[in-house]
Amino acid sequence: MKMSMKVPQWLSRYRLRILIAILAGLLAMSAVGASAAGLGTVTPSGLGTSTQITAACLTSGQITVVWNGAAYVAGASPTYTVDTVTIGAYGTTCRGKSYKFVIADGAGTAIQSFSGTVPNTTSFALSLSPVLNAASAKQVTLVIYE
Repeated sequence: MKMSMKVPQWLSRYRLRILIAILAGLLAMSAVGASAAGLGTVTPSGLGTSTQITAACLTSGQITVVWNGAAYVAGASPTYTVDTVTIGAYGTTCRGKSYKFVIADGAGTAIQSFSGTVPNTTSFALSLSPVLNAASAKQVTLVIYE
């Protein structure tokens, strides 16, 4: 028994191919959006920076960014400085992968940047040299990749 599907006349073979291509594209975009939703976020503690993270290895939760060594600097323009940032809560799936961590000003210009391999520990610290004027840090970007 031969089965055949009757295609409406308005749906020519060419239009059917275009429709299938559009549906495949929408399906692919949905898959990318769903996987990006599970990436988590960076939670910078205390500096009020905007953040961006790309870490496909993160399956749940949030990566934490904690600023350490805060010091008040008195003077004509008093400010706070920090000398260390600790990155943690990235889970075992991110360990051994490469990372790039960038602290930038409001224009997006890098103030300090770091790269390396995520260690086989629950967190790791990066020493800021020179110490970071907390008011100048407006953006934090962390990318963990293969």
